Amino acid sequence: MMKKAITKTAEVTAVTVFSGIFAGYALAIYPFERLVHKQSTRAKKMKIKYASQY
Repeated sequence: MMKKAITKTAEVTAVTVFSGIFAGYALAIYPFERLVHKQSTRAKKMKIKYASQY
């Protein structure tokens, strides 16, 4: 009985940790990566190059 409780606690802890890491990335790091990409010179060149096609 004790082994099942420890296993379940470990599973819940692992899911919680990975969910927290994913949420932290999605809320804190990803928006900055998108912002940097939008402002990069390569992205600006591509935007100018393909702007006439839209």
